[in-house]
Amino acid sequence: MKGIPPRRRRKRWEILIPESIVTGGDSLVEKTMRVGWIGRAAAIFRVEKVTVYMEEGNRRAQLFIARVLDYMATPQYARKIRFGIERELRYVGMLPPLRTPNHPVAREVYEGDFREGVVRERKEGKLVIDVGLERLVTMKGKTRPGKLVNLRLENKEKWVWRQVDRGEIPWYWGFKVTTFNGTLGKYLEKRRNKETYIIATSKCGKPITSMWRELKREVKDYTNIILLFGGPKRGLREILLSEEVDLEEVSDVVVNTLPGQGVETVRTEEAVLATLAVLNFIMID
Repeated sequence: MKGIPPRRRRKRWEILIPESIVTGGDSLVEKTMRVGWIGRAAAIFRVEKVTVYMEEGNRRAQLFIARVLDYMATPQYARKIRFGIERELRYVGMLPPLRTPNHPVAREVYEGDFREGVVRERKEGKLVIDVGLERLVTMKGKTRPGKLVNLRLENKEKWVWRQVDRGEIPWYWGFKVTTFNGTLGKYLEKRRNKETYIIATSKCGKPITSMWRELKREVKDYTNIILLFGGPKRGLREILLSEEVDLEEVSDVVVNTLPGQGVETVRTEEAVLATLAVLNFIMID
């Protein structure tokens, strides 16, 4: 990546999407591309975490989405070790590359540079790590082969690297992917706290055009922003009503980010891109 890499957001953005976006009768190609556009949107707008929840209880679909997103978020040089050959990933080569700072194309590194590496093997208490360069990195550690680690080059001449926490890296370092088995309502109840602001998207919500200034003021003192999206057939209100949960009780605001839409329904991947674009303007950092 040329120039100065994009920095991490001061507020941590997380998006929640349902597994139902791939449970229709579409082909594997179409499902893969749909997930891919969500991953691309997440990276464009520096989302830190994508969480896949179960609207229809389809665990296989949930894991498929998570697997495709995880593949996208993994640097190219680490994919073969992490994923091998999987039938459900046969079309991931069609997905647009993310080119986030943790997906470097440069073959030259300098002291102070960060790289995301994959553990190739562990033997005699030492890790052999591929960081996408001609030379491998060897260091002490207990991380299992196939796992990703974040490293910082301390001494180029001696090829000394130090393992670092993700929080030590000032640049946007892609997104992490998570899933959970419980209901959406239970998850949101657990996530509600004084540091987290939850934004639910709905066609029946307040038009963003009439309350964006208010929203900008409200989120100012929060550390985490969670954005909720409904499914192709049911919106968030319907999904939560089936769990006997009121949408307003588990979110801080319900907003329509596409007022005046010209189509009857907006696909989840379209809503994700549009919503992130609008909120990026409102909460740019």
